[in-house]
Amino acid sequence: MSNFVKKIGKFIFSAEKCGDCHKRVKIFGIKTLKYFSSKEAWRNLQEQNRIGTFEYVSSIWTTYGAREDLLHYFHFASHSLHAWRFYYHQFWLVYLSCLIEIKDAENALYILNKYVDYHGLFDIDRFLPVAKFALNNGYSNKKIEEAVFVYDKLAQNRRNDLFKKILEGKTVAVIGNGPSEIGRNKGEEIDLHDIVIRFNNYRTAGFEKDYGSRTDVWTRNAANDLVDRKEKYQLIIWEVDYDCWKVKTDHLDILYRQLSGGENVYNTDNHRSLRKASGVDFPTTGLVLIWEIYKKFGNFDKVDFYGFNFCQKKLDSYCTHYFSDRDEKEARERSEVHHLNKEARFVLELINGKYAETVSVRPAA
Repeated sequence: MSNFVKKIGKFIFSAEKCGDCHKRVKIFGIKTLKYFSSKEAWRNLQEQNRIGTFEYVSSIWTTYGAREDLLHYFHFASHSLHAWRFYYHQFWLVYLSCLIEIKDAENALYILNKYVDYHGLFDIDRFLPVAKFALNNGYSNKKIEEAVFVYDKLAQNRRNDLFKKILEGKTVAVIGNGPSEIGRNKGEEIDLHDIVIRFNNYRTAGFEKDYGSRTDVWTRNAANDLVDRKEKYQLIIWEVDYDCWKVKTDHLDILYRQLSGGENVYNTDNHRSLRKASGVDFPTTGLVLIWEIYKKFGNFDKVDFYGFNFCQKKLDSYCTHYFSDRDEKEARERSEVHHLNKEARFVLELINGKYAETVSVRPAA
């Protein structure tokens, strides 16, 4: 454990003084020589380090779950008075989420009580399992109560298989935002499906001839630049697993508005199984939705796909949009975290029945 702690600590941040005004700083393995003209500049760097440490552990938790080595690091840090005073407060909320994930209620309550001593109830609502745990242990305010309402309703909708109930027995058109349908006059064909699914900041106006005009299901991710649509849909899907992802403040407000207003809202919890199956660490929203269909039905007998990379004759490593809100440069920059070619090959395996794993599900009617 000590070697792991030393390794991760040195990787995240280290600094040594070099003269009166310089410090040799290493942040996430990158060495720089920094000049600090004031204590304020040094404090700003420390604040960046505090947030960087949180982002690092949060990324590990979100992607891989409550790994043993991550838990060891948290456990070590929790015994440091300096860490409780210095670390970014959401660091401890990730630790709490990990303890709740492994069902360690005793240590979770200890960390929760200590967190409240240092930070009160600040941002507990941003981590839905923590909000639920806090409420069950007597900690409450308006935001925590709203967060628990959202968490419980989403869990209920997953238990009731809302996603499958709305799609079952229907013909489904899944419309990606890619340009593969331009000039193919598929709009009328798309609109003849019982259910039409679209993504994120999709547009239909002016593109009906190729992409159709109907939208029955809206699937969205948690990006900062998404438009908050208030149209009525048969189903709104958030491709965010809130058991292992913090909710943004405005997104919590949106989710609460949707669910308390009686909207059909569903969130996916399949990211980790998808990473294991596909080998793609950061799947696109489209791939998450496609995987959800596959896990629920075991085939795509009643599903047609349009506007995806795998629909093109030549696979791309980046994604432009048919409604031209991204040029190639921006598309490449925003796609670099994904592996679109690898995703495309994986989806084609699913569609063609060549995926090796057997999934025990009842086929679509």
